[in-house]
Amino acid sequence: MDKLARYRQIVEEMLLEYGKRKLSNGDIEVQTILDPKRDHYQLVHVGWDRDNWVHSCIIHIERI
Repeated sequence: MDKLARYRQIVEEMLLEYGKRKLSNGDIEVQTILDPKRDHYQLVHVGWDRDNWVHSCIIHIERI
């Protein structure tokens, strides 16, 4: 496996593991976004915390 493919695998495994975690407050979903074709990866929190809309990018990784 070449170095870039290994890095992609590590990033995907890390984000998928973090994506399994549930937040203790509010009704917030953890979304994992993986686009290995364009080397774009994100972990995003989306949902409601009481009356507040939450839409936060927690982790953002891309190759430029």
